[in-house]
Amino acid sequence: MFLKFFTILLFIPFYSFSQNNFVFQHLTVEDGLISNPLVNIFQDAEGFYWFSAVNGIQRFDGKNFITYLYPDNLTVNRSGEWTGTPLEDNDKNLWILNDDGINIYQRNHQKITRLYMSDADDSNENNVVSLIKDEQNNIWIITGKNIFKYNYASGKPVLFCNITSDVHLGIARVTYDKNRNIFWLLISEKDGLI
Repeated sequence: MFLKFFTILLFIPFYSFSQNNFVFQHLTVEDGLISNPLVNIFQDAEGFYWFSAVNGIQRFDGKNFITYLYPDNLTVNRSGEWTGTPLEDNDKNLWILNDDGINIYQRNHQKITRLYMSDADDSNENNVVSLIKDEQNNIWIITGKNIFKYNYASGKPVLFCNITSDVHLGIARVTYDKNRNIFWLLISEKDGLI
């Protein structure tokens, strides 16, 4: 009996020190956050946290925010606008998909530029369904009709595959299966889904 009691007393200090202590911090507009609703969070390769919102992106270093607003000529900042989770490319640039298309934060220049898609009906309208980074760090841009692969050398998307040219069909959703390195496409049809 004494041995069991002694063993328990011996291991209690180790058990109590092995507990995880989590710290939660609530960030608001008063702390410098650009917007409370519709914010997506991403941690880059350098450990910084990025928040994408309807009117720009912010870098958070654990204490301070640095804000990069979308230039007025790149986006309209509508109240119903959404923003996707940022994606980091090989050059450590951040790609953000929103209602107006693809915005790229160029880390070396500390500015945001817009990437226009060649198959868009209107350059002011987003036709991009998904941005995907595969296991080989390629950036794939899937629009409503096509799949593009971003070419780093030219700085432009290159048509990889035309999925449909039928006006009644379009890509509705995309999922990347990293285990098999394939895309799963959900195609919308006038009367349903394929």
